[in-house]
Amino acid sequence: MLRVREYAGSGVRRAGTRMRLLKTIVMAATLAGPLAALSHMDAAIAAPVFKRLHSFTGGQDGAFPPSSVTLGKSGSLYGATGFGGTAGNFGTVFEMTPPATGQKNWRERIIYRFQGTADGARPFGRLIFDAAGHIYGVTQDGGLDGGCFNGCGTVYMLTKPQSGNGSWTKTTLYSFKGGKDGSDPVAGLLLGTDGSLYGVTVQGGSAPVGTGIGTVFQLVPPRQPGGTWVKKTLVDFTAAKLGANPNAMLIADSTGLIYGTTSGGGNFDLGTVFTLKPPAAGQTKWTHTIIHHFKGGTSGSSPYYGGLVLKSGALFGTTPQGGHGTVFKLTPPATGNLWKETVLYRFKGGADGASAFGIVFNRAGEIFGGTALGGGTDDGGTIYKLVRPTTGKLWTHTVLHRFSTSLNGHRPSPGLALGGDGTLYGATEQGGTGNPSLCGDFRFCGTVFQLKP
Repeated sequence: MLRVREYAGSGVRRAGTRMRLLKTIVMAATLAGPLAALSHMDAAIAAPVFKRLHSFTGGQDGAFPPSSVTLGKSGSLYGATGFGGTAGNFGTVFEMTPPATGQKNWRERIIYRFQGTADGARPFGRLIFDAAGHIYGVTQDGGLDGGCFNGCGTVYMLTKPQSGNGSWTKTTLYSFKGGKDGSDPVAGLLLGTDGSLYGVTVQGGSAPVGTGIGTVFQLVPPRQPGGTWVKKTLVDFTAAKLGANPNAMLIADSTGLIYGTTSGGGNFDLGTVFTLKPPAAGQTKWTHTIIHHFKGGTSGSSPYYGGLVLKSGALFGTTPQGGHGTVFKLTPPATGNLWKETVLYRFKGGADGASAFGIVFNRAGEIFGGTALGGGTDDGGTIYKLVRPTTGKLWTHTVLHRFSTSLNGHRPSPGLALGGDGTLYGATEQGGTGNPSLCGDFRFCGTVFQLKP
Protein backbone atom coordinates (compact mmCIF):
# COMPACT_ATOMS: atom_id res chain seq x y z
CA MET A 1 0.00 0.00 0.00
CA LEU A 2 1.33 3.40 -0.95
CA ARG A 3 1.00 6.15 1.63
CA VAL A 4 0.12 9.47 0.04
CA ARG A 5 -0.94 12.88 1.26
CA GLU A 6 -4.46 13.96 0.49
CA TYR A 7 -4.70 16.26 -2.50
CA ALA A 8 -7.43 17.20 -4.92
CA GLY A 9 -6.91 18.13 -8.54
CA SER A 10 -3.82 20.23 -9.19
CA GLY A 11 -1.86 19.01 -6.21
CA VAL A 12 -4.10 21.12 -3.93
CA ARG A 13 -5.19 19.74 -0.56
CA ARG A 14 -8.89 19.43 0.09
CA ALA A 15 -10.17 22.02 2.54
CA GLY A 16 -10.69 20.86 6.09
CA THR A 17 -8.09 18.09 6.07
CA ARG A 18 -4.68 18.15 7.67
CA MET A 19 -1.39 16.52 6.75
CA ARG A 20 -0.26 13.88 9.20
CA LEU A 21 2.64 11.48 9.19
CA LEU A 22 0.57 8.34 9.61
CA LYS A 23 -3.06 9.50 9.34
CA THR A 24 -2.99 9.47 5.54
CA ILE A 25 -5.00 8.29 2.60
CA VAL A 26 -3.75 4.99 1.20
CA MET A 27 -3.86 4.09 -2.41
CA ALA A 28 -3.45 0.65 -3.94
CA ALA A 29 -0.23 0.13 -5.83
CA THR A 30 -0.08 -2.74 -8.28
CA LEU A 31 3.34 -4.28 -7.89
CA ALA A 32 4.01 -6.49 -10.89
CA GLY A 33 7.05 -8.71 -11.12
CA PRO A 34 8.17 -12.29 -10.82
CA LEU A 35 8.26 -12.83 -7.06
CA ALA A 36 8.82 -16.54 -7.55
CA ALA A 37 12.39 -15.81 -8.60
CA LEU A 38 13.26 -13.93 -5.42
CA SER A 39 15.35 -16.64 -3.80
CA HIS A 40 17.51 -17.01 -6.88
CA MET A 41 17.92 -13.23 -7.23
CA ASP A 42 18.80 -12.79 -3.54
CA ALA A 43 21.66 -15.24 -3.92
CA ALA A 44 23.08 -13.11 -6.71
CA ILE A 45 23.13 -9.95 -4.58
CA ALA A 46 24.36 -11.45 -1.30
CA ALA A 47 27.56 -9.36 -1.22
CA PRO A 48 26.14 -6.16 0.38
CA VAL A 49 26.19 -6.30 4.17
CA PHE A 50 23.10 -4.95 5.95
CA LYS A 51 22.96 -4.17 9.67
CA ARG A 52 20.14 -2.81 11.80
CA LEU A 53 21.71 -0.25 14.15
CA HIS A 54 18.67 0.58 16.27
CA SER A 55 15.02 -0.33 16.69
CA PHE A 56 12.86 2.41 18.15
CA THR A 57 10.63 1.31 21.01
CA GLY A 58 8.11 4.14 21.15
CA GLY A 59 7.40 6.07 24.31
CA GLN A 60 10.39 8.12 25.45
CA ASP A 61 12.58 6.49 22.80
CA GLY A 62 10.51 7.88 19.92
CA ALA A 63 8.82 6.19 16.98
CA PHE A 64 8.35 6.44 13.21
CA PRO A 65 11.31 8.42 11.78
CA PRO A 66 9.75 10.19 8.77
CA SER A 67 13.04 11.13 7.07
CA SER A 68 16.55 9.78 6.73
CA VAL A 69 19.53 10.45 8.99
CA THR A 70 22.29 13.06 8.66
CA LEU A 71 25.95 12.13 9.10
CA GLY A 72 27.81 14.38 11.54
CA LYS A 73 31.51 15.28 11.44
CA SER A 74 32.33 12.82 14.21
CA GLY A 75 30.71 9.92 12.37
CA SER A 76 27.57 10.04 14.50
CA LEU A 77 24.13 9.93 12.90
CA TYR A 78 21.36 12.43 13.68
CA GLY A 79 17.68 12.25 12.89
CA ALA A 80 14.15 12.76 14.18
CA THR A 81 11.12 10.66 15.03
CA GLY A 82 7.67 12.01 14.31
CA PHE A 83 6.11 10.48 17.40
CA GLY A 84 7.05 9.41 20.91
CA GLY A 85 9.33 11.23 23.32
CA THR A 86 6.69 12.41 25.79
CA ALA A 87 3.23 11.34 26.83
CA GLY A 88 1.90 13.67 24.14
CA ASN A 89 3.79 11.85 21.37
CA PHE A 90 5.26 15.05 19.94
CA GLY A 91 8.47 13.54 18.55
CA THR A 92 12.20 13.52 19.26
CA VAL A 93 15.65 14.32 17.87
CA PHE A 94 18.16 11.50 18.33
CA GLU A 95 21.87 10.84 18.02
CA MET A 96 23.49 7.51 17.08
CA THR A 97 27.13 7.16 18.16
CA PRO A 98 29.43 4.61 16.46
CA PRO A 99 30.77 1.71 18.55
CA ALA A 100 33.72 2.46 20.79
CA THR A 101 36.95 0.54 20.23
CA GLY A 102 36.34 -3.13 20.93
CA GLN A 103 32.55 -2.72 20.87
CA LYS A 104 30.02 -3.78 18.24
CA ASN A 105 26.85 -1.84 18.93
CA TRP A 106 25.94 1.75 18.13
CA ARG A 107 24.57 3.81 21.01
CA GLU A 108 21.36 5.82 20.68
CA ARG A 109 20.67 8.92 22.75
CA ILE A 110 17.62 11.20 22.62
CA ILE A 111 18.96 14.75 22.55
CA TYR A 112 15.58 16.49 22.54
CA ARG A 113 11.93 15.62 23.20
CA PHE A 114 9.37 18.07 21.83
CA GLN A 115 6.74 19.34 24.24
CA GLY A 116 4.01 20.26 21.76
CA THR A 117 2.07 23.54 21.43
CA ALA A 118 4.53 26.49 21.43
CA ASP A 119 7.56 24.19 21.57
CA GLY A 120 6.67 22.43 18.31
CA ALA A 121 5.54 18.92 17.44
CA ARG A 122 6.04 16.30 14.71
CA PRO A 123 9.60 17.02 13.51
CA PHE A 124 9.87 16.33 9.80
CA GLY A 125 12.58 16.47 7.14
CA ARG A 126 16.32 15.84 7.36
CA LEU A 127 18.45 17.77 9.83
CA ILE A 128 21.32 20.05 8.82
CA PHE A 129 24.38 21.44 10.63
CA ASP A 130 26.21 24.75 10.47
CA ALA A 131 29.98 25.15 10.90
CA ALA A 132 29.56 25.67 14.66
CA GLY A 133 27.71 22.38 15.07
CA HIS A 134 24.20 23.77 15.54
CA ILE A 135 21.40 21.53 14.28
CA TYR A 136 18.53 23.06 12.32
CA GLY A 137 15.18 21.46 11.56
CA VAL A 138 11.44 21.96 11.25
CA THR A 139 8.31 20.67 12.96
CA GLN A 140 5.14 20.19 11.00
CA ASP A 141 2.94 21.17 13.96
CA GLY A 142 3.12 23.38 17.02
CA GLY A 143 4.26 26.96 17.39
CA LEU A 144 2.95 30.12 18.96
CA ASP A 145 0.79 31.63 16.28
CA GLY A 146 -1.84 30.85 13.70
CA GLY A 147 -5.23 29.25 13.43
CA CYS A 148 -3.95 25.84 12.29
CA PHE A 149 -5.13 22.75 14.11
CA ASN A 150 -2.32 21.90 16.59
CA GLY A 151 -0.24 24.83 15.33
CA CYS A 152 1.18 25.74 11.92
CA GLY A 153 4.74 24.48 12.40
CA THR A 154 8.13 25.84 13.48
CA VAL A 155 11.78 26.20 12.57
CA TYR A 156 14.14 25.32 15.42
CA MET A 157 17.82 25.20 16.34
CA LEU A 158 19.61 22.83 18.72
CA THR A 159 22.86 23.96 20.37
CA LYS A 160 25.27 21.26 21.47
CA PRO A 161 26.21 21.03 25.16
CA GLN A 162 29.49 22.27 26.59
CA SER A 163 30.30 18.73 27.77
CA GLY A 164 29.75 15.57 25.77
CA ASN A 165 26.88 14.15 27.85
CA GLY A 166 25.13 17.43 28.67
CA SER A 167 21.76 18.58 27.40
CA TRP A 168 21.27 20.19 24.02
CA THR A 169 19.52 23.58 24.09
CA LYS A 170 16.55 24.05 21.79
CA THR A 171 15.57 27.47 20.39
CA THR A 172 12.50 28.14 18.28
CA LEU A 173 13.60 30.46 15.48
CA TYR A 174 10.18 30.96 13.88
CA SER A 175 6.53 29.95 14.34
CA PHE A 176 4.40 29.92 11.21
CA LYS A 177 1.10 31.72 11.34
CA GLY A 178 -0.81 29.95 8.58
CA GLY A 179 -2.64 31.73 5.78
CA LYS A 180 -0.34 33.90 3.67
CA ASP A 181 2.55 33.22 6.05
CA GLY A 182 2.58 29.51 5.22
CA SER A 183 2.07 26.35 7.28
CA ASP A 184 3.23 22.75 7.54
CA PRO A 185 6.96 22.79 6.81
CA VAL A 186 7.76 19.14 6.05
CA ALA A 187 11.15 19.36 4.30
CA GLY A 188 14.67 19.83 5.62
CA LEU A 189 16.30 23.25 5.39
CA LEU A 190 19.00 24.70 3.14
CA LEU A 191 21.76 26.73 4.82
CA GLY A 192 22.92 29.69 2.71
CA THR A 193 26.43 31.10 2.62
CA ASP A 194 25.17 34.17 4.49
CA GLY A 195 23.74 32.05 7.29
CA SER A 196 20.15 32.33 6.07
CA LEU A 197 17.88 29.29 6.20
CA TYR A 198 15.72 28.44 3.19
CA GLY A 199 12.76 26.07 3.18
CA VAL A 200 9.24 25.34 2.01
CA THR A 201 5.78 25.04 3.49
CA VAL A 202 3.47 22.56 1.83
CA GLN A 203 0.41 24.62 2.73
CA GLY A 204 -0.41 28.29 3.24
CA GLY A 205 0.14 31.19 0.92
CA SER A 206 -2.52 33.31 -0.71
CA ALA A 207 -3.93 30.83 -3.26
CA PRO A 208 -7.72 30.87 -2.91
CA VAL A 209 -7.91 27.09 -2.50
CA GLY A 210 -8.41 25.26 0.79
CA THR A 211 -5.60 26.19 3.17
CA GLY A 212 -3.26 27.35 0.40
CA ILE A 213 -0.84 25.45 -1.83
CA GLY A 214 2.48 26.41 -0.30
CA THR A 215 5.36 28.86 -0.11
CA VAL A 216 9.14 29.12 -0.25
CA PHE A 217 10.65 31.10 2.63
CA GLN A 218 13.93 32.56 3.88
CA LEU A 219 14.91 33.12 7.51
CA VAL A 220 17.57 35.81 7.86
CA PRO A 221 19.74 35.48 10.97
CA PRO A 222 20.02 38.35 13.46
CA ARG A 223 23.06 40.61 13.40
CA GLN A 224 23.63 39.98 17.08
CA PRO A 225 23.42 36.56 18.82
CA GLY A 226 20.09 36.09 20.50
CA GLY A 227 18.27 38.51 18.20
CA THR A 228 15.19 37.81 16.12
CA TRP A 229 15.34 35.92 12.87
CA VAL A 230 13.46 37.70 10.07
CA LYS A 231 11.21 35.62 7.82
CA LYS A 232 10.68 36.51 4.16
CA THR A 233 8.36 34.80 1.68
CA LEU A 234 10.29 34.26 -1.56
CA VAL A 235 7.55 32.46 -3.50
CA ASP A 236 3.83 32.44 -2.84
CA PHE A 237 2.27 29.74 -5.02
CA THR A 238 -0.82 31.74 -5.83
CA ALA A 239 -2.06 29.43 -8.60
CA ALA A 240 -1.53 25.76 -9.37
CA LYS A 241 -0.09 26.64 -12.77
CA LEU A 242 2.97 27.95 -10.90
CA GLY A 243 3.35 24.69 -8.99
CA ALA A 244 1.70 23.47 -5.81
CA ASN A 245 2.58 21.85 -2.49
CA PRO A 246 6.40 21.90 -2.31
CA ASN A 247 7.54 19.25 0.16
CA ALA A 248 11.18 18.48 -0.67
CA MET A 249 14.46 20.00 0.49
CA LEU A 250 15.90 22.86 -1.58
CA ILE A 251 19.44 22.85 -2.98
CA ALA A 252 21.67 25.64 -4.34
CA ASP A 253 24.60 25.98 -6.73
CA SER A 254 27.77 28.01 -6.28
CA THR A 255 26.12 31.16 -7.69
CA GLY A 256 23.32 31.12 -5.11
CA LEU A 257 20.69 29.85 -7.57
CA ILE A 258 18.19 27.69 -5.67
CA TYR A 259 16.50 24.59 -7.10
CA GLY A 260 13.35 22.91 -5.83
CA THR A 261 10.33 20.81 -6.70
CA THR A 262 6.58 20.93 -6.22
CA SER A 263 4.61 17.72 -5.87
CA GLY A 264 1.63 19.15 -7.75
CA GLY A 265 0.65 21.90 -10.14
CA GLY A 266 2.36 22.93 -13.34
CA ASN A 267 1.07 22.47 -16.89
CA PHE A 268 -0.09 18.89 -16.26
CA ASP A 269 -1.01 19.13 -12.55
CA LEU A 270 1.68 16.55 -11.81
CA GLY A 271 4.47 18.63 -10.30
CA THR A 272 7.33 20.87 -11.35
CA VAL A 273 11.03 21.61 -10.96
CA PHE A 274 11.83 25.29 -10.45
CA THR A 275 14.69 27.72 -9.88
CA LEU A 276 14.89 30.78 -7.65
CA LYS A 277 17.35 33.46 -8.73
CA PRO A 278 18.56 35.88 -6.04
CA PRO A 279 17.63 39.54 -6.51
CA ALA A 280 19.97 41.84 -8.36
CA ALA A 281 21.91 44.49 -6.44
CA GLY A 282 19.51 47.00 -4.95
CA GLN A 283 16.47 44.75 -5.54
CA THR A 284 14.51 42.52 -3.17
CA LYS A 285 12.46 40.19 -5.37
CA TRP A 286 13.62 36.68 -6.21
CA THR A 287 12.85 35.33 -9.69
CA HIS A 288 10.86 32.08 -9.82
CA THR A 289 11.18 30.05 -13.05
CA ILE A 290 9.71 26.64 -13.84
CA ILE A 291 12.30 24.54 -15.68
CA HIS A 292 10.33 21.29 -15.94
CA HIS A 293 6.68 20.18 -15.90
CA PHE A 294 6.15 16.50 -15.05
CA LYS A 295 3.87 14.78 -17.55
CA GLY A 296 3.13 11.50 -15.81
CA GLY A 297 3.19 8.06 -17.38
CA THR A 298 6.67 6.77 -18.14
CA SER A 299 8.10 10.27 -17.54
CA GLY A 300 7.20 10.20 -13.85
CA SER A 301 5.06 12.49 -11.70
CA SER A 302 4.60 14.05 -8.27
CA PRO A 303 8.17 14.27 -6.90
CA TYR A 304 7.52 13.81 -3.17
CA TYR A 305 10.14 14.42 -0.45
CA GLY A 306 13.21 13.06 -2.25
CA GLY A 307 14.68 16.37 -3.40
CA LEU A 308 17.28 17.01 -6.10
CA VAL A 309 21.00 16.43 -6.58
CA LEU A 310 23.13 18.81 -8.68
CA LYS A 311 26.04 17.13 -10.45
CA SER A 312 28.15 18.45 -13.36
CA GLY A 313 25.54 21.08 -14.20
CA ALA A 314 22.65 18.60 -14.41
CA LEU A 315 19.87 17.87 -11.91
CA PHE A 316 19.01 14.36 -10.77
CA GLY A 317 15.99 13.23 -8.79
CA THR A 318 13.21 10.68 -8.30
CA THR A 319 9.47 10.38 -8.70
CA PRO A 320 7.44 7.83 -6.72
CA GLN A 321 4.64 7.87 -9.28
CA GLY A 322 4.33 7.53 -13.02
CA GLY A 323 4.25 3.76 -13.35
CA HIS A 324 6.15 2.47 -10.31
CA GLY A 325 8.42 5.51 -10.12
CA THR A 326 11.48 6.84 -11.91
CA VAL A 327 14.99 8.19 -11.51
CA PHE A 328 15.46 11.16 -13.84
CA LYS A 329 18.07 13.62 -15.10
CA LEU A 330 17.43 17.20 -16.23
CA THR A 331 19.92 18.87 -18.59
CA PRO A 332 19.97 22.66 -19.07
CA PRO A 333 18.92 23.95 -22.52
CA ALA A 334 21.00 25.97 -24.95
CA THR A 335 18.11 28.48 -25.10
CA GLY A 336 14.87 28.93 -23.22
CA ASN A 337 13.84 27.91 -19.71
CA LEU A 338 12.73 24.29 -20.00
CA TRP A 339 15.36 21.65 -19.25
CA LYS A 340 15.51 18.31 -21.08
CA GLU A 341 14.38 15.28 -19.09
CA THR A 342 16.03 11.88 -19.47
CA VAL A 343 14.62 8.95 -17.50
CA LEU A 344 17.56 6.94 -16.18
CA TYR A 345 15.48 4.12 -14.76
CA ARG A 346 11.82 3.07 -14.55
CA PHE A 347 10.94 0.82 -11.65
CA LYS A 348 8.98 -2.33 -12.47
CA GLY A 349 7.33 -2.98 -9.13
CA GLY A 350 7.41 -6.32 -7.37
CA ALA A 351 10.93 -7.57 -6.65
CA ASP A 352 12.36 -4.59 -8.53
CA GLY A 353 10.94 -2.02 -6.09
CA ALA A 354 8.43 0.80 -6.45
CA SER A 355 7.88 4.37 -5.26
CA ALA A 356 11.38 5.92 -5.27
CA PHE A 357 12.36 8.68 -2.82
CA GLY A 358 15.75 10.41 -3.01
CA ILE A 359 19.24 9.50 -4.27
CA VAL A 360 22.93 10.03 -3.51
CA PHE A 361 26.04 9.69 -5.70
CA ASN A 362 29.27 8.01 -4.65
CA ARG A 363 32.71 9.08 -5.86
CA ALA A 364 32.53 6.67 -8.79
CA GLY A 365 29.37 8.34 -10.09
CA GLU A 366 27.08 5.47 -9.09
CA ILE A 367 23.60 6.31 -7.80
CA PHE A 368 22.14 4.84 -4.61
CA GLY A 369 18.56 5.21 -3.46
CA GLY A 370 15.58 3.59 -1.81
CA THR A 371 12.05 2.61 -2.72
CA ALA A 372 9.25 2.72 -0.17
CA LEU A 373 7.46 -0.25 -1.70
CA GLY A 374 8.13 -3.55 -3.43
CA GLY A 375 11.12 -5.78 -3.02
CA GLY A 376 9.35 -8.94 -1.94
CA THR A 377 6.23 -10.51 -0.55
CA ASP A 378 6.33 -8.21 2.49
CA ASP A 379 6.27 -5.12 0.23
CA GLY A 380 8.72 -3.42 2.59
CA GLY A 381 10.85 -1.51 0.10
CA THR A 382 14.39 -1.75 -1.26
CA ILE A 383 17.82 -0.14 -1.38
CA TYR A 384 19.24 -0.11 -4.92
CA LYS A 385 22.22 0.93 -7.04
CA LEU A 386 22.26 2.42 -10.55
CA VAL A 387 25.36 2.22 -12.75
CA ARG A 388 25.87 4.42 -15.80
CA PRO A 389 25.35 2.48 -19.04
CA THR A 390 28.08 1.96 -21.61
CA THR A 391 25.40 2.10 -24.32
CA GLY A 392 21.81 3.28 -24.32
CA LYS A 393 20.03 5.56 -21.86
CA LEU A 394 18.74 3.34 -19.06
CA TRP A 395 21.17 2.76 -16.21
CA THR A 396 21.85 -0.72 -14.84
CA HIS A 397 19.75 -1.37 -11.73
CA THR A 398 20.76 -3.70 -8.91
CA VAL A 399 18.78 -4.30 -5.72
CA LEU A 400 21.25 -4.24 -2.83
CA HIS A 401 18.76 -5.00 -0.07
CA ARG A 402 15.12 -5.98 0.18
CA PHE A 403 13.24 -5.25 3.39
CA SER A 404 11.69 -8.71 3.21
CA THR A 405 11.18 -9.03 6.96
CA SER A 406 9.85 -6.21 9.11
CA LEU A 407 12.32 -7.13 11.88
CA ASN A 408 15.06 -5.36 9.89
CA GLY A 409 12.80 -2.43 9.03
CA HIS A 410 9.83 -1.71 6.82
CA ARG A 411 9.26 1.17 4.37
CA PRO A 412 12.58 3.07 4.21
CA SER A 413 12.25 6.79 4.91
CA PRO A 414 13.20 9.19 2.07
CA GLY A 415 16.92 9.65 1.45
CA LEU A 416 20.23 8.00 2.33
CA ALA A 417 23.41 9.32 3.95
CA LEU A 418 26.74 8.30 2.40
CA GLY A 419 29.81 7.81 4.58
CA GLY A 420 33.34 8.53 3.46
CA ASP A 421 34.04 4.78 3.13
CA GLY A 422 30.98 4.27 0.92
CA THR A 423 28.71 2.92 3.68
CA LEU A 424 25.05 3.91 3.32
CA TYR A 425 22.95 4.94 6.33
CA GLY A 426 19.21 5.39 6.54
CA ALA A 427 16.01 4.90 8.50
CA THR A 428 12.79 3.00 8.08
CA GLU A 429 9.54 4.55 9.18
CA GLN A 430 8.19 1.21 10.39
CA GLY A 431 9.47 -2.23 11.36
CA GLY A 432 12.17 -3.35 13.77
CA THR A 433 11.88 -5.19 17.06
CA GLY A 434 10.30 -2.34 19.04
CA ASN A 435 7.27 -2.21 21.30
CA PRO A 436 4.25 -4.01 19.77
CA SER A 437 1.90 -2.52 22.35
CA LEU A 438 2.75 1.01 21.14
CA CYS A 439 3.53 0.48 17.46
CA GLY A 440 2.05 -2.91 16.60
CA ASP A 441 -0.39 -1.55 14.03
CA PHE A 442 2.60 -0.28 11.99
CA ARG A 443 4.88 -3.32 12.25
CA PHE A 444 6.65 -1.67 15.17
CA CYS A 445 8.30 1.69 15.60
CA GLY A 446 10.99 2.04 12.91
CA THR A 447 14.73 1.55 12.64
CA VAL A 448 18.11 3.05 11.77
CA PHE A 449 20.31 0.90 9.50
CA GLN A 450 23.59 0.75 7.62
CA LEU A 451 24.38 -0.99 4.34
CA LYS A 452 27.86 -1.67 3.00
CA PRO A 453 27.40 -2.12 -0.77
